[in-house]
Amino acid sequence: MPQKPFRWEPWIISDMTTDAIVSKMMELVPTFDLSEFTEKTRQYLSAEDLSEGEYYPPATISDVDEDFVWMACEELWKRLVPSRVMKNTPR
Repeated sequence: MPQKPFRWEPWIISDMTTDAIVSKMMELVPTFDLSEFTEKTRQYLSAEDLSEGEYYPPATISDVDEDFVWMACEELWKRLVPSRVMKNTPR
């Protein structure tokens, strides 16, 4: 029986240490610098906007790692600037 290809999921990244997330981000995005991450969050409304504006353009991403960048940004945002996490609003 064929195995499903690996896909990054939010729960996988949330189980990773911050150091492991940063290491993977640095592998995919050579310009990634954790010391600048918090400051950069101030320019964006969401982690998705941050990842698209700052990290996807310089990234070298395979199909397997494509979703890692935005999920990692979301997780780091939650950990480092929890006061700026947008709460889901009922529709």
